[in-house]
Amino acid sequence: MKNNLVFSSDLSTKLVYWNQSADCCLWEGVNCAEGRVIGLDLTNESISGGLDNLSSLFNLSYLQSLNLAFNNFNGSQIPSEFDKLANLNYLNLSNAGFDGQIPMAISHLTRLVTLDLHYNSLNGSIPISLFSLPLLQTLQLSNNQFSGQLNEILNVSSHLLDTLDLSSNNLEGPIPMSVFELQRLKILSLSSNNFNGSLQLNVIQQLSNLLHLDLSYNRLLIEYNGTNSSFSSFPQIATLILASSKMKKFHDFLRNQSKLTYLDLSDNQIEGDIPNWLLKHRNLIGLNLSFNHLVTLDGPLSNLSSLSVLDLSSNQLQGQLPNLPPFVTYVDFSSNNFSSVIPVSTIDSLTSAYFFSLSSNKVHGSIPESICNATYLQVLDLSYNLFNGKIPQCLSEMYRTLLVLNLRRNKLIGSIPDSFEGNCSLRTLDFSENLIRGLLPKSLANCTKLEALNIGNNLIEDAFPCYLKNTSMLRILVLRSNNFTGPVGCSEPNVTWPMLQIVDIASNNFTGKLPKIYGWKAMMDDEIEAQSEHTHLQFEVLRQYYYQDSITITFNFTMELVKIQNVFTVIDFSSNNLEGPIPEEFGGLKSLYVLNLSHNALTGQIPPSLANLTLLESLDLSRNNLTGEIPMQLADGLTFLSFLDLSFNQLVGRIPQIKQFTTFSEASFAGNKGLCGFPLQTECPYAEPASPPTFERSHSNSEIVNDWDFMRVELDLFLVLEL
Repeated sequence: MKNNLVFSSDLSTKLVYWNQSADCCLWEGVNCAEGRVIGLDLTNESISGGLDNLSSLFNLSYLQSLNLAFNNFNGSQIPSEFDKLANLNYLNLSNAGFDGQIPMAISHLTRLVTLDLHYNSLNGSIPISLFSLPLLQTLQLSNNQFSGQLNEILNVSSHLLDTLDLSSNNLEGPIPMSVFELQRLKILSLSSNNFNGSLQLNVIQQLSNLLHLDLSYNRLLIEYNGTNSSFSSFPQIATLILASSKMKKFHDFLRNQSKLTYLDLSDNQIEGDIPNWLLKHRNLIGLNLSFNHLVTLDGPLSNLSSLSVLDLSSNQLQGQLPNLPPFVTYVDFSSNNFSSVIPVSTIDSLTSAYFFSLSSNKVHGSIPESICNATYLQVLDLSYNLFNGKIPQCLSEMYRTLLVLNLRRNKLIGSIPDSFEGNCSLRTLDFSENLIRGLLPKSLANCTKLEALNIGNNLIEDAFPCYLKNTSMLRILVLRSNNFTGPVGCSEPNVTWPMLQIVDIASNNFTGKLPKIYGWKAMMDDEIEAQSEHTHLQFEVLRQYYYQDSITITFNFTMELVKIQNVFTVIDFSSNNLEGPIPEEFGGLKSLYVLNLSHNALTGQIPPSLANLTLLESLDLSRNNLTGEIPMQLADGLTFLSFLDLSFNQLVGRIPQIKQFTTFSEASFAGNKGLCGFPLQTECPYAEPASPPTFERSHSNSEIVNDWDFMRVELDLFLVLEL
């Protein structure tokens, strides 16, 4: 062997050490020619740390292909030693955790055909010298942090580039016209940057080989001023994505795109009809016209015989629901003005569908039993409509495939079908805001993957659902505004629900004492741990599309959370008949943002341990029988509190005059005859205020928490006020 490579870190059982005594050419991922290593594939080998551990790599002077993708180099910079690998024609460092700028050494690799650096944290400007690599055909730099303007490319006529992907960076300024002179381009993606200015699509006519064009989500005004005679010179594009491009109409060049398989014109300003000629593109597999101002379909959708993915959501489409193509797998008609019953023909076209949403329309009538023939459905969302009648019993036979069943805010009656048997796959079940009676089915215990259960605002009569003890992934439990009775919580200590983040049982008839919390770990994590990962409650469908849960939360006002952060935590036990003291253990819920125990019959003093809830932004203990003074620790510890209501209790003494407590109005303390001091009109007998007692905290408040001001949109929530 003429090349030695020694790894000082563990890679895997198949590749640890490589030296002169090992016949490495027989190893998987190693390619040799004439006894020399010319190819090395270390994809997803769990390599971590810096490239210092791979320093011997740069002695492989005959190396032609190197793949280090899907490892973790922990923010290391790409080494300048790469210019020693002068024979490289393929270099893939994608998804590898690299940081910093692209070193000039990469521009010295004159034999490179493919350079893939996507999904890293690379920054700075994109070296224009990369475009001078004479043999380069594929340049993939997407999903980094590159910034600045893209310079004009020189000598474009000699370029061999057929793939250029600079999407999902921070590039700005106009798109250089030289990009549209790269005549060999087949794939051009510049989406999700800050490119601006006006762009005439006529420039695309020079790219006769173009198959994929994505200019979406920039600050571009995309226009087309060609004539009918110029259609024939326009390239036949297969994938065209012009979302969020300030387009106001369907441009005529689309008429001639006979090879078009995917068209995305979403999030534009297109008004009026969906033209008949567009609905005759028989090769279309995907069509996304969502978030426009479309009113009618000027022809049947069923003509799109190859269509699989259809998104017409968030328009103004009205009238009867259209017939669908025969093999559609994804259909989103949500947030329109459809007002018919569901035609049988529409349901019959869903036999291959995985996703079907009619949410937020005016569709009425009963839910057809034939919906159960759509046996591949993973998401069925009929929420926010006018459906009446009973929930079809046959839906209970679909729980093996359904991930999401959302029938929220309709006029459904009867009971919830009690057949959650066998291998239940449900992750979201939402029957809230209907007229459903009866019991909550105990067979729900078979849905052990359930993450969100919302049956609020119905007429259900039952006890607290301790039989859900095995649903260890449960994150949202909403029982509010029903007729639940009996004690709250479960006597069995193995009912833990470690991921529970929102529990709302308000406005029922629960009795007894507040429960001691068993294992609600998501509410107990310290703030630093809780903030470590911000994600939303959403589910992947078809490995490409996502369904996002929403929920309505009521405390001092009502709001709908469309994006539910995994660190947003709420307890609402208000408006029941709970009694006794507030347990000291509530002070252990260190990640709690909202606590509402109002309108009960709680007694005793406010526990000083609540001061440990340092992330708390809303606290409502009003209309109970609480006694004693307001703990000074509470005022000292709850520094992010933006809503406080302690009114109509039996509290006494001076209102603390420090920190957030000085910002609340008289209404926060009204109805406590023994309280005195600002903001009440009752003056206190003169006495020197005591210093706030100290208490231990496990961590100081991190700066991240400041971004979570409950009353601000940085919370990444969409607020809907309901009067």
